[in-house]
Amino acid sequence: MRKYSCALAAIALATVAACSDQTTGGPTAPLAKESANPTPGDTSHYFAGDFTVHGRILGVSAATQPTAGGDTLSFEPLAGAAIRIVRNVLVNGAATQELAAETVSDGDGAYSVSGLAAGYYIVEAAPPSGSSYASGWSYLAGQASDVKVDVYLWPR
Repeated sequence: MRKYSCALAAIALATVAACSDQTTGGPTAPLAKESANPTPGDTSHYFAGDFTVHGRILGVSAATQPTAGGDTLSFEPLAGAAIRIVRNVLVNGAATQELAAETVSDGDGAYSVSGLAAGYYIVEAAPPSGSSYASGWSYLAGQASDVKVDVYLWPR
């Protein structure tokens, strides 16, 4: 019985220690850097440096019969999808989004945008006109020099 009490006490102590951390989950002070030219009132912090985001816009289809590998999903590259990349920022404590870039996917559904300031973004994709797919989006954390983000569009 005593060994169970000791184990329970150790778990409780570890839980209290883990929950007592006062960090917000964002970058720590030595790694965070304010923008050299922030938007007036911009209170967001981010990792320094620019990055490139690239990926593909893929239409998802579900088959009624699994393939030989057992998969029922297939992915079709979507050429001509309109892509918007918006940056999430805090302005005077309020969350806002700023348009960072726009592009169109190529014949293989691929896209690439360079020179984005490190931070948090949403990659929005709208299918080409006449497509059977609905618009979609993916979250993007720009915390490295090269980030890959695919966006999956599901049928309407």
